[in-house]
Amino acid sequence: MTSTDRSWSGLEQFRVVLFAEDEAELARMTASAGTVLNCSGRSAWEDVLRLVSSAEVAALVVRAKDADTALARLDEATDAAPHLLRLVVVDSDAVPDVIAQQNRGLVEHVVPAPIEGGGIEWALRTALVRLSTAQSSKLLVEALRRDRAVARRRVDALESALDEANRRLDRIAPTDGTTGLYNRRHLMDHWRREVARARRYALPLAIALLQPQASDRAIIDADLRNAGTFLVQAIRDVDFVARAGDESFAVVLPHCGGADAAALAARLSQKFEAEHGFALHAGSASLRENGSDPSEVYGAAEAQLQEALDGA
Repeated sequence: MTSTDRSWSGLEQFRVVLFAEDEAELARMTASAGTVLNCSGRSAWEDVLRLVSSAEVAALVVRAKDADTALARLDEATDAAPHLLRLVVVDSDAVPDVIAQQNRGLVEHVVPAPIEGGGIEWALRTALVRLSTAQSSKLLVEALRRDRAVARRRVDALESALDEANRRLDRIAPTDGTTGLYNRRHLMDHWRREVARARRYALPLAIALLQPQASDRAIIDADLRNAGTFLVQAIRDVDFVARAGDESFAVVLPHCGGADAAALAARLSQKFEAEHGFALHAGSASLRENGSDPSEVYGAAEAQLQEALDGA
């Protein structure tokens, strides 16, 4: 057992149910959930409601195309099992609407589709670690009544362990908590894979970097969420959008050359400013025209974006 496995030990005690009406989607969810967790899949919603009403089920993962369907499913599941941890897998353009429900406690985690790698496994592990911590805390409260000094030391140790777990989760999380988009680490992994594929098959590939900027105020989280939602809705299905920096976004553009990427970035900037009233500056670069190395091409796009920001 590796040190990573030990850090997640004990989570197999929690039973998890995965739901998707489509069998292929359910198979992808099962693969993404990994092999360590105690997961079982169902494609019939009636079976899911029957299972989750049992206290033995700790978490439910629901796959839905849109936010309304996902939230309706979760409302039903909550009525059947108020104790349940609820996670949702939705298409990328529905992520912001579902994230908004986290404020009222309906959703624990949102995983954007298409599902890549172990996204569901990470979200489940995160939720179950916190559930395990909460259960441990409840036991500690009881111990506190019996022996406050001993319990205090145990609480301190638990808080330290929780802080370390949260730091570890922040390092491995695939998504950005503010926008719900994939984060920079996941972006760079995806970008390197796309460059390798484009070089192998001699395909065009480009990347656009975009950053909102208001002339009269600082950019706030709501602006970033609006910009992320705008980009998700504006790009093609084959494109990949992620948060690239504190206030910047990246759009990976397969089968797109330098001229097309520059034209697309310009259209996105103009449309965003017309709809939102402040600027979305852009820079772009393409494979071969701006270099053959992922860092080289990305750096060229960064330089163009900085030039646009400086000239604003």
